[in-house]
Amino acid sequence: MDEFENTTLWKDFASKATDEQRQMVRQLVKRASQRLELIRDTFPTYTLHNNIHAHNVITLMGHLLGPELRKITPLEGAFLILSAYCHDIGMVFDDDERHNIRGEPQFQTFLSEHPEQALDVHNNKDLSADIAELYCRWCHPDRVAKFLHSPDLQNDAIKWGVTSLRDTLSAVCRSHGYDVDKLITGCETLDSTFRGGEADLMFCAIVLRLADIMDFDNTRSPEEVYKYIGVGRRTDKRHTLSDVEWLKHLASEGFRFPADRDDSHYILAFIARPDHPAVEYDIRQFLDTIENEFRKCNGILRHCSDKWRNFRLPDRIDRKDITSNGYKYGEYRFTLQHTQIINLLMGDNLYADPHV
Repeated sequence: MDEFENTTLWKDFASKATDEQRQMVRQLVKRASQRLELIRDTFPTYTLHNNIHAHNVITLMGHLLGPELRKITPLEGAFLILSAYCHDIGMVFDDDERHNIRGEPQFQTFLSEHPEQALDVHNNKDLSADIAELYCRWCHPDRVAKFLHSPDLQNDAIKWGVTSLRDTLSAVCRSHGYDVDKLITGCETLDSTFRGGEADLMFCAIVLRLADIMDFDNTRSPEEVYKYIGVGRRTDKRHTLSDVEWLKHLASEGFRFPADRDDSHYILAFIARPDHPAVEYDIRQFLDTIENEFRKCNGILRHCSDKWRNFRLPDRIDRKDITSNGYKYGEYRFTLQHTQIINLLMGDNLYADPHV
């Protein structure tokens, strides 16, 4: 039995689905999981986006659904499980693709949206590693369709009854790269009544994006891998940004969901033990980002089907279990009085002598 089959989401799906439906999901998960292991060839310094991440996302989906898991249809369960394994698969670039990024159809669009990188590309013959990585990450949600439409996947490999799931699964996966607002304006294929109400793709997209961003613990940044790639010893910008992510994950055990969710909103606990105030600051800032996602997603639930419109998302994250190790944490920083600075630089009373 594969590890993902031990998750509550899979067990619920398996209890409702037919043999044919279970086989379809198993086969695509197997293909996707093999492909995910190649992501480190393109992103060797990133926190893990492999099968560990996919398994964590499925587990978090089950936690988010909680007692409402019973309402998930087999097709919604299939979309959630498959999107957990496929949403990052666009981060896999083979050797030819990595060496020919300048010729990628989307590369000029990327440069138009990233003027600093466009200037670097204009001034240098060789494409720097940090720009290549940034481009690959920027376009990876759109590249899921390339995997799902690859010739080696048979036409009947991603079907539900007579319906192909290639485009709809691509849309759910692609949506995790959008801002929340674009789930409404930019994803016309996120049908809340797909196959006559058999699946709410908008709801599946919300659950995917939240489970993805909440995968924030040390299972994604094993200490031995951390030591092997030399995190903390790199000085260039590209690696320093990666280090921030590794250090945040290494210090964190992740979220704890309450057993009782009777209230209209509920609070998550988060456990971490950072060794440095800068790491703790990054952790707390990221938790703010996750809370903001909760609020935004809560606002678009009204666009979901009647079944999911009143679904309860976490209200906030309790930070009392973030324990500072060896220091006392406080958000100490310098602030500038902008009005006084402007008066100092542009005012009339710069000198004691008004005639100067």
